[in-house]
Amino acid sequence: MNRYGCAKQWTSQLAIGAFTRAGSVVASSSGGGAVRRASQKPSKDKDRKIPLVKSEDGVCEVYSNFIDANWSLFDVRLRFGQIVPAPIGSDHPFDAEERAAITIAWPEAKILRDIMIDVVRRFEETNGEIKPLKLIGQTCLLATHY
Repeated sequence: MNRYGCAKQWTSQLAIGAFTRAGSVVASSSGGGAVRRASQKPSKDKDRKIPLVKSEDGVCEVYSNFIDANWSLFDVRLRFGQIVPAPIGSDHPFDAEERAAITIAWPEAKILRDIMIDVVRRFEETNGEIKPLKLIGQTCLLATHY
């Protein structure tokens, strides 16, 4: 366990097939990965093909404002970090301190893409366009990593 209560490395793999998140999306890696829009009726937990259950050990929650990705033939690894001030004397003002990493299979990467497109679209419809952030002393550090 690290100082955040998470195992040093853990893997999350979404099961292939349909699953739901009440009021948000339905995604499937079989049949092309459909995304249900917010206007559609959310399904009940009992309607799930694979129920989402709480772990006896709890859930590791991590804050991140920096994402890095790499991949192989079989999966995608997302590394999540938090931007923190660099140590005094560094030649750069900020570091991205790694907080967590998640590895998912390619079919689930497409599901994640569809979920994120839907979530961002709905957020921007309500709150306006999300603009790139700029840190003092640097051009947009976050925009250079996607």
